[in-house]
Amino acid sequence: MQADRQKILNKFLKKIEKPNLKIKKRKNYKQQIDLFFNAEEVYIIQFEEDKTYGAVILIMRFQESRRLYYGFAEIILCSKIKPTLEDILQCSVHARINIGFDSIRIVSHKDIASYKQKFEKTGTVKIKDINRKFGTQGGATYDTFEKFCDMWNDNGGRRNKKKIRKLKSLLE
Repeated sequence: MQADRQKILNKFLKKIEKPNLKIKKRKNYKQQIDLFFNAEEVYIIQFEEDKTYGAVILIMRFQESRRLYYGFAEIILCSKIKPTLEDILQCSVHARINIGFDSIRIVSHKDIASYKQKFEKTGTVKIKDINRKFGTQGGATYDTFEKFCDMWNDNGGRRNKKKIRKLKSLLE
């Protein structure tokens, strides 16, 4: 048994003594150029079923391999009239200080292309660097606008009340 192991080790030693001539090159994925949204922008959306308005803030864009993703934080707002940026800044979000935003909706660039026109930019804010991250995120995909709007504000805010923060407290 010991001799068999020594044979295998000697064979492996001979193999690694030779220089590797077949080194694989690192894959470089090109950056997405035609971006739909920019980080730290606030968008208003109108729900199709009851014509009320909601709002989201784009926390960040990120790329994994070849796919680009947008990470939106849902703002706790459901209004019959179209809100302004000042109205939105008075609202709350599901977030934890120094940990990041909860209630995140991550959407791929490819999926959001079909419903990007439903987002209306209302302004830009500056998020503190320490808060510009995701606290928790689900594994749901939002390939349609209906799925994106489903369970908005967790249907009345059944989430932990300790995680609700004023949006202004997370901004500079």
